Amino acid sequence: MDETLAKRIDALERAAPLIHRAAPEARQIGARLTPLRHGIAWQTRHTGVCLVFHMLDMPAFAPSRHALRRFVRCLALFACSAFAARAFAAGPDPLETLRKEIAQAIAKGDLAPIRHVIAMHAAAGPAPFEVEVAEDDGKILWPARPSSVTPDEWAALKRSKLVYGFPENHHLSLQLMDLDEDGKRDLIIESYLGGTGLFSGVSVHRRVGNQFVGQKKDPDDNSFYTINGRGSDQEADWIRLGGRVYLAYRNGDYGYDELFLMRAFGAPLNEVDGLVVEYRYRHRVSDKVLHGEYSPPTPLDPELRRALQTALDQIGDTPAQDNGGKFPQCPLPEGMTEDDSNWPWFGPGHYTFGIVADLPVQVGTQCHAARLIAYRSSYLTDRDQVPTSLSYMRSPDDTEQEIEVQTKRTPVRVRRGHFPLPTPD
Repeated sequence: MDETLAKRIDALERAAPLIHRAAPEARQIGARLTPLRHGIAWQTRHTGVCLVFHMLDMPAFAPSRHALRRFVRCLALFACSAFAARAFAAGPDPLETLRKEIAQAIAKGDLAPIRHVIAMHAAAGPAPFEVEVAEDDGKILWPARPSSVTPDEWAALKRSKLVYGFPENHHLSLQLMDLDEDGKRDLIIESYLGGTGLFSGVSVHRRVGNQFVGQKKDPDDNSFYTINGRGSDQEADWIRLGGRVYLAYRNGDYGYDELFLMRAFGAPLNEVDGLVVEYRYRHRVSDKVLHGEYSPPTPLDPELRRALQTALDQIGDTPAQDNGGKFPQCPLPEGMTEDDSNWPWFGPGHYTFGIVADLPVQVGTQCHAARLIAYRSSYLTDRDQVPTSLSYMRSPDDTEQEIEVQTKRTPVRVRRGHFPLPTPD
């Protein structure tokens, strides 16, 4: 940083006590003088008067008592503008605000702290409305104007070149909300993209002049974010914190939830700071052996049930690793070697579930095998009950059995984290 500028900023920081006495409106600004080192220009209009302060060449920044008095008088007048006060104050860290609120919810025994805290900050806006998309060319077939949309916004919508993924069901969900605090409502478009992951894509358009302008130019990559409906555990909500609108995006799996914030028209990011909520799990073996959707369950042998419960108690708080290799396994059956062993073998897994653990099950003098899996995309209805399943085999040539397990999760802590943004698979 330029030495002269540094001296001027140091003088400005020393002026903080004077600013506190100058006007009540200036107290908040005076407390935030240190960030001025980054070099910012401010401008506001108040009752027809335009005040411009530029740190690089404003004489009032010189380190003299007279200059400081002049600056205090200007700053007090500047602080009278609500707009200036908002622009001048950085506000609290939104992630830290959420971290503290989630931590408080966990301390009170809340089983769904993320969902309840996010709901407290929901950004108000009109309900979305649907439009149909033509099957042949993908163009929107505009219906009559909804009452929640102004004539000006409706005209802007119809003249804009909107960017969206082609919806598998030929419908789009549109919503208007001010996403950048400029006083004009912007456009959110959600489309169901389908595929094996049952994806939905959401694009955002900023109101610019008499039209809405898409965030991305690439027609093959136009989503601001996606939701994987099968194979991931994801949710997204628009929230308001400190007067700004953010997308709160949750990406979870067995053992944890990641939560991060994104601005609709911010610079694209590959990695982001966020929060991680960690969970403790308790698994209880039921007394039922499952036989598929069309056959009734049968009773589970009590001795085997006790053995399976003992095995599950080993898991504790171990997160899913998709390899099941955290625990020692049974000795190889007689006649098997390391080279040709397929024991225990429950299949290669699947994108719709995570492998929590492969476990040895001691039944009398016999060592059998079990695998616990946790299904993804299933936390949306009951946040504390996690759908899990236990597969069990006595030997390599035995028929695999599916045994019902009831799993309960409890949030235990929340911490800051840094991780890559999830990408569609």
